[in-house]
Amino acid sequence: STAKNIEDNIVSDPTKHSVIEGACPNWRENVRYALAQTDKEGVQDALHHVTSTKGRLAAAKKKMLDLFCRQEVVLQLHETSLKESLRHLTSGSQIDTSNSLSAIASGDEQE
Repeated sequence: STAKNIEDNIVSDPTKHSVIEGACPNWRENVRYALAQTDKEGVQDALHHVTSTKGRLAAAKKKMLDLFCRQEVVLQLHETSLKESLRHLTSGSQIDTSNSLSAIASGDEQE
């Protein structure tokens, strides 16, 4: 049956199965409920709702990943700067910060 094929597909993938079990414990009943529907317009509306929600989720995921990547780059910059500062402090040498200080004074410094 179609329900059995869908269920087998989910169960055969341990990662997908674990996620679905955790997020939607009644997923088997949901599959059967969807397949038992007789109102074509209702099913089309539900499908449209699901696909539009998936689109919004994909857009939000992209935005979050972009923000995480930006923050990671900024943190890498700060980490490198602080490690270099510590290296110079440990060795007793001076760091030439004239370019950095002029950038800060002119407002050109970025995060």
